[in-house]
This record gives sequence, structure tokens and C-alpha cells, in this order.
Amino acid sequence: MTTAQQSIEKNLSPEALTMVKELSGILKPLLDATHKEKPTSKGYYAEYMAILGKAAENKPAAYIKLLAIAMIYEGCNPDGLNAAVKLLTN
Repeated sequence: MTTAQQSIEKNLSPEALTMVKELSGILKPLLDATHKEKPTSKGYYAEYMAILGKAAENKPAAYIKLLAIAMIYEGCNPDGLNAAVKLLTN
């Protein structure tokens, strides 16, 4: 288990953790394929932006943040993901 996964498991309620794990399982094939390719931007920022942008269309910021937590749980680059989340939620 990664440090990020340990932190997420420690800080979320059991219900929220269940949602994160379900979402990360759904996202895993897409993220695995993304990470096999060379990033087009620093920390896969552009790739994460595309994934979050499609998934979060017309959704509240909380939904985007939940997806981001699931993506971190699945091993995404936190810096690239944070930059994408900031742009989508501001």
C-alpha cells in the first residue's frame, strides 16, 4: 500500500473510503493506459484535466474532488492532479 493510500484510508470515513475505492476501480484501466504513455505535460496535468473534465461535466466541485481522491488512491501524480483540480473548481 502506498503512502497516499494509507493517508486516504486513515482520513476518510468508511463510507467515503468505499466510494473512493469503487471509483478508483472504475478509473484504473483508464489511468493505467494513461500512465503507460509519455506525459504531454508536467505531471500528467493535461491528461488528468481531460479525464476530470469529461467525468465532471456539470458536476459540483465536491464531485471533482472525490474523483481526484480516487485518482490519487490509484497512483496519479499529486502535483499534476492538484493543478487540474484547481483549474476545474475555481
